[in-house]
Amino acid sequence: MPICPRQVLKRVLKRAEKLGVMPMCGMEFEWFNFAETPQSWADKKACGPTTITPGMFGYSLLRANANRDFFAALMIEMGDFGVPIEGLHTETGPGVYEAAILFSEALEAGRPRDPVQDRRQGNRRALRHHAELHGQMERALSGLLGPHPPVAVRRQEEPRSTIAKGANGMSKLFESYLAGPGRRHCMELAPMYWPTINSYKRLVDGFWAPVKPTWGVDNRTASFRVIAGSPKSTRLETRCPGADMNPYLAAAAVHRRGPATASSAR
Repeated sequence: MPICPRQVLKRVLKRAEKLGVMPMCGMEFEWFNFAETPQSWADKKACGPTTITPGMFGYSLLRANANRDFFAALMIEMGDFGVPIEGLHTETGPGVYEAAILFSEALEAGRPRDPVQDRRQGNRRALRHHAELHGQMERALSGLLGPHPPVAVRRQEEPRSTIAKGANGMSKLFESYLAGPGRRHCMELAPMYWPTINSYKRLVDGFWAPVKPTWGVDNRTASFRVIAGSPKSTRLETRCPGADMNPYLAAAAVHRRGPATASSAR
């Protein structure tokens, strides 16, 4: 069906193919872990859940070790589930983890492994399954958290995402891509990044969520963060979407206007 979000992304990727480029994408997903069961959560009438760790401990090895069985199960068994995790760590927030799903083509139709967006959907199901096995409860609360889809675009004849030629390792193609979704069309695409009323609870100044169509080099307060590295690793992190976004629609929005040349941006 044309209205299906997955079909929307497919149409966008076909347009990119006609331009001779191949969008690459990954997903970073954040969620809360509660020391609750469905029964205890119901007994509390869905108020005041207890997190598996207190306080704000981003990138804490101690907190990860305190729940090592759960942590190890996610790293090992998620790959068996078809959701390869590239990185996993505690995030800033009580009981919060973040998982980076392996970077690949934005949609790998017909390939043996799952498309990256399908991985994100499977990621939610598997997280809840593993949390229940370890006596926990998983919830993604978009009022506080959001995924950050890192994106790169490479020409089909080039082996890597970007060829470092300009400032901050950005090629002309990269700069054109950034100008489209990053500066010109960010607010037009807002409903695909923030689809519900709850989405806007995190859009507050100083709350680690961008509130303006800005970009910067390794700047986590900007809507679009340029991560400049080698030609293999240079990429763009889209920090706009909330945890309640539809991954197919968000990826379609990210790729819809890039590369944004004068003709393709119309």
